[in-house]
Amino acid sequence: MLNEKLKPLRNTIQPPKDNSKNSWRAQGFCLGPETPLFGYGKLTVSPAYFMQLHDVSSNASPHWMLLRQLKIDQRICDPLCPSSSIQKPEVIKWLHEISEFEGFLDEVLATVHPDLALVCRTAREGATMVSTLQMPISFWPSLFGCMEIVVNRETPVHQDQGGTPHGYDALISLGVGHNARLELPDIGASFMYGPGCGVYLAGKVLRHSVPKWEGGERWAMIHFVKDSILDRFSTPRPLLPRLCRYLL
Repeated sequence: MLNEKLKPLRNTIQPPKDNSKNSWRAQGFCLGPETPLFGYGKLTVSPAYFMQLHDVSSNASPHWMLLRQLKIDQRICDPLCPSSSIQKPEVIKWLHEISEFEGFLDEVLATVHPDLALVCRTAREGATMVSTLQMPISFWPSLFGCMEIVVNRETPVHQDQGGTPHGYDALISLGVGHNARLELPDIGASFMYGPGCGVYLAGKVLRHSVPKWEGGERWAMIHFVKDSILDRFSTPRPLLPRLCRYLL
């Protein structure tokens, strides 16, 4: 079902614009004849948006990290706006079509990290007070404030630098006929990540990657919360759940 709903977005999902061989953002995409069903590229969608900060940590110098931190502080004061993608009719239609699935993911979030679910609701309420955000917020289907569609890409080892260390990202692997795996090198773990797999992951804390797979085509829906948005609305940070919370 989700695979079929993605296909009308094929022309909206953009290949990487940065052609530099040194940029990790332009690396890992499967090109041309290898992707007849879904194409390749990515699309970021958000009703209240700051530019995503996403870094391959192994390549980041301390000097660059300091400059990036200064940029984060400055952006907190900048106006919030919807992503340009959310204003496109085909994206609005897609968001309506996946609303039931997103409601299910919200219920899972409320179970595995109830404090984060509450924080997301609080930030959403703050966003509804901004006149320019009221329309996109009205049809936004998720508690998570941002979604990214990543299509047919081998994802290098990275951390989600724009996310919150106190929360989870929801990673949903889709597509057809592939045997992808999700690698977590910090804890020496490797998980099956085939079509239909979902993972709630502390993506700013743990490095993760999706190396080359065999067979089929892969796309993923990445849901996340931006730390700068929580700062903007003075939202308290949740505590990461502890194991004892799940033991009855």
